[in-house]
Amino acid sequence: RREGIFNGVSGVIVKLSNAISWLVLGIIIELFQIDRTNLTPEALSLINEIGLRILVGLIPILIIALGLYCLYKYPLSGERLEEVKERVKKLNLELVK
Repeated sequence: RREGIFNGVSGVIVKLSNAISWLVLGIIIELFQIDRTNLTPEALSLINEIGLRILVGLIPILIIALGLYCLYKYPLSGERLEEVKERVKKLNLELVK
């Protein structure tokens, strides 16, 4: 059924996003030599602090910008939007019959 397909695709997207976030976290921790056992402010060096700032600041900004760009480029407006609405109306009328 269609609901199962939607649920399956949603699950794949969630798992993929989790995997990507753990990958980015691991890369940042390794690149900036962050000691995961001692994250007190006194124990952080300048390079560690820069890595954490990139992790919680720059990377989310880049991901949000990428998402907004994808939404902007999505071709569903104007004539294309009206065409899709008409097709949905026709499909709904066929399903009611």
